[in-house]
Amino acid sequence: MANIPLLVAQVSSILTTIAGIVALGYIVRSVVPLARDKFRTGIILTCLFVLLTLIGVTSMTIYHATHDADVTEEFRESAETNWYLFMFIGFLFYCLESLYIAAFGKELRRSDAILAHMKKRK
Repeated sequence: MANIPLLVAQVSSILTTIAGIVALGYIVRSVVPLARDKFRTGIILTCLFVLLTLIGVTSMTIYHATHDADVTEEFRESAETNWYLFMFIGFLFYCLESLYIAAFGKELRRSDAILAHMKKRK
């Protein structure tokens, strides 16, 4: 009987990698028609975050998929290191991206307040 937890890890990592590739494709496709402004920059930052995380998830997939394969332990350790490294870098990048998006949201609220004030003056 196969190792069930390993099989679950392999299948879920493959599905996650496929979902990440599809998500990255949709994000890139949505950025192309946008004008060059802060909103587009926020979407591009999201795209970079997904790319960094996708590299980490792909490394995780390689790590789990090569469990019973005839590869060197050094290769598996390298995949595991890349998995943790890119997930950590992705997390840090997400924190910076969140700060950018929060600042963008504050600018939008400020613009709404100015427009509402101008509308009241008329």
